[in-house]
Amino acid sequence: MTALVPAWFWAGCAALLGLVIGSFLNVVVYRMPRGMSVVGVGSPSACPSCGHHITWAENVPVASYLVLRGRCSACRGAISVRYPVVEAGTAVLFALIGYRFAADPWVIPAWLLLAALAVALSGIDIDTYTLPDPLVAACYWGGGLLLLGASVLGTAGPEALGRAGIGLVASAVFHFVAWFCYPRGMGFGDVKLSGAIAMYLGWLGWGPLVIGVFASYLLGLLGAVPVLWARRHHPDRHSGPHDQDPAVTSRGIPFGPFMFAGAVVGVVAGTPLSDLYLHLTGLR
Repeated sequence: MTALVPAWFWAGCAALLGLVIGSFLNVVVYRMPRGMSVVGVGSPSACPSCGHHITWAENVPVASYLVLRGRCSACRGAISVRYPVVEAGTAVLFALIGYRFAADPWVIPAWLLLAALAVALSGIDIDTYTLPDPLVAACYWGGGLLLLGASVLGTAGPEALGRAGIGLVASAVFHFVAWFCYPRGMGFGDVKLSGAIAMYLGWLGWGPLVIGVFASYLLGLLGAVPVLWARRHHPDRHSGPHDQDPAVTSRGIPFGPFMFAGAVVGVVAGTPLSDLYLHLTGLR
């Protein structure tokens, strides 16, 4: 199959799908925390400034934003740059997944699901410091079923499922202990999410699992230091709508996006980095 279908084809098809999915993810990020329907039934997309209903021509991913120059066609109010960034970012993630797993296409749907949920969960976590349970549960059930299918139909085999299960349990236990010992260090939503991410990384291999978990903490530390410094020295300039809530402020930095960023490192460089470490330490 891979000889007949080149990697660029999978990447291109995935990118086009990512543009469409990214548009929907913008809806999820905006509506889910507000308790609104995300399927659009009875509540079509509208400008938050004037309530103008968005037409199909104004809802073409990325292109509509560029044509409208980031302004509502009715009131000329500014449209957040987050919308095209999410759409384009989702397309890039989907393209990378299509290219990375072109040799075993059966696993592509599982990773596309994780990428879509990662974008939605990261956006919501940044806005509200929460990780909605329905989306986290979809990582487990949807991802688990798709990885199971990929193991049966693809080239990974049952050993990949074994690693996925071990990774899920080990990561969930590790993060639960970390949360129990120092609950201010992370939210319980991060604990629940950690098992799902580890399930995916463990399915790939031990190297991606270990490197992915380690990278999430390293990136979290690197990302938190400048943000916390800015908040401390310029509180008025760097305050947001949720920073006035003491319960939210005490949580510091949303960790979910860094967990997903660490997973990207695990997927891309987990195996070579782990092999290099074992070689330098003489363990291999």
